[in-house]
Amino acid sequence: MLNNIPLQHYSMQHLRAQTGVYFSEQDLFEGSLYDNISLGKPDVSIQHIIALTEKLHFDNFISFFPVSFNSPIDPLGRRLPSSIKKKILLLRALSHNPILLILEDPWTGLDENATQGLQSYLIEVSKTRTVIISTNDRDFAGKCMQQIHLKNGEAIIKTQHLGTI
Repeated sequence: MLNNIPLQHYSMQHLRAQTGVYFSEQDLFEGSLYDNISLGKPDVSIQHIIALTEKLHFDNFISFFPVSFNSPIDPLGRRLPSSIKKKILLLRALSHNPILLILEDPWTGLDENATQGLQSYLIEVSKTRTVIISTNDRDFAGKCMQQIHLKNGEAIIKTQHLGTI
């Protein structure tokens, strides 16, 4: 089930287009900053990306790039600090407003302000979308409606009834 709809009712192409994924081992590609974030999706506007960087508290993100969204990115993002590369990949996963988000330790390596902004954003969007986060962050897990703990090959599901966060 995804958003209470059985998966067989989705086309795989549509589902992939509606999924945002961030894994720590992802790479950037040679192209502009905008290309690396939007992945050619025409509905991802520069204004939307800027608004998203503000929501996520990615302070001074755009000012890092000399020619803004037209700035060239080296293959694999070799000349970029790891925190900037991570922010590009997170923006890529989030910028097209996917109905399914799958994220692996998304705030590891971010400063405290960006971590708080990202966590607040994810809690907010989880009210209308499916958000799956792999993390060992117990404080954040305590804010989630469901937790799945893997232990000795077994999945233990804990459900919490949360009020407004």
